Amino acid sequence: MLPGQLLDIYIPNLMTPNNEGAVGTLFTWDGTTNGQQPVASGSYYIKLQQVDTYNHVSVLIKQFSFLQEQQFVELLVYNSAGEVVYDSKQYTNLAPTVVTLKLADIIPVQKSGNNNIQVIYGPALTDYISWNGKNNDGDAVGSGTYEIKILSQTLEGTVVTASKTVVVLSEGSKYLDNIKAYPNPYTGTGVLTFAWTSGETGIITIKIYNISGEMVRSLTGNLAAGTLTWDCKTGSGYNVSQGYYVAVLSATDSEGYVNYKTVKFAITNKP
Repeated sequence: MLPGQLLDIYIPNLMTPNNEGAVGTLFTWDGTTNGQQPVASGSYYIKLQQVDTYNHVSVLIKQFSFLQEQQFVELLVYNSAGEVVYDSKQYTNLAPTVVTLKLADIIPVQKSGNNNIQVIYGPALTDYISWNGKNNDGDAVGSGTYEIKILSQTLEGTVVTASKTVVVLSEGSKYLDNIKAYPNPYTGTGVLTFAWTSGETGIITIKIYNISGEMVRSLTGNLAAGTLTWDCKTGSGYNVSQGYYVAVLSATDSEGYVNYKTVKFAITNKP
C-alpha cells in the first residue's frame, strides 16, 4: 500500500443493515491504527464476527501479509550508553534524499518541559522536527552527552542519515552562579582561572571543549573553593591551540544534586 491508499476487504454473501439485498459487503481500511498512525509492515489478521438474531456467533479469521510503502523523517535521541531515549517519526509526502543536521552544540533543557528544540535537517522552513527535551516516558532528560540522529526514508526505500553529538544541560537549582573565566582572552601567561559562587559543599568538574566539540581537558575540584585553575594544556601535557573554547561546569553538592553552567573564553598568542 502507498500512503493514502485504501485496502479493500470484500466478504461475499454478507449483508448488513446498510446494504440489504446485496451479494456481498465491502469494507475499507486506510492502513492506520485507531490513533491514525500508520501500522508497520508485517503479518496481520482480519477477524469477522457475526451474531444472528438467535445470538449465535460465527467467527472467521483470515491472515494476510501487509507491506506499507512509507516515506518519513525520524528523530532519534541516544544517551551515552547507546540507548534510544526518545524517537519521533513524521510521515511526509516528500522525504529528503540529502540530510544536513543543524543543532547547537550545547542544549539547555528546562525540567518544566517548556522546551522547543528544533532539529533542522534541510533548507526548507518546514524541514525540522521539534523535541521537547523529554524521553519516551515524558520525563525531562538529565544532563549529559547525547547523540541526535535524523533518519530519512523515501518511498523507494532509500535511507539517509545524519547525526551529531551534543551536550544537554538540565536546569536545576541555582547554587552555582557568577561563572567567570579569566583572563579572557588568555594570552599564554600564567594560568586560566575558573571562578564561581556557591553556598554548597561538594565536587565540581569542569570539562573543556573546543569549537569542534572535542573535549580537551577535564578538571575536578572543591565546589566550596570557588576557583579552579587550568594550565591550558591537554590531558597529555600538550599546549592547546588558539581559538574559542567552552567550559561546562558540573557541580555535585553533598546531597548528590547536580547543577550545570557554561562559560565561553578565547585563547590567543599561545606560545
